[in-house]
Amino acid sequence: MLREHRTITNPVTGGPIDYYEIYINQFTQQVYPNKGNAVLVGYDGISPGPTFLIEKGRETVVRFINNATLASSVHLHGSYSVCHSLLDSRFSWSTDGS
Repeated sequence: MLREHRTITNPVTGGPIDYYEIYINQFTQQVYPNKGNAVLVGYDGISPGPTFLIEKGRETVVRFINNATLASSVHLHGSYSVCHSLLDSRFSWSTDGS
């Protein structure tokens, strides 16, 4: 289940932006019947990660916060994701780490 999100206002267009924070954490979960729990790394306690159902044309920001012990890489399936730096040099992809 996705965490609650908040809606903020785009300062340039005045339109709404849905903002989510997803935490990458280590957790245990039974994966196979008759076996013990496995140690997994997932998103807000689920693996694989959450599904976002976003209305077409709706601006959305998803911030992944990595609390796991190793670096993580996040990728998308089935989503058109524009790099704002192509549209406006003031914007670019961002990361909290290196």
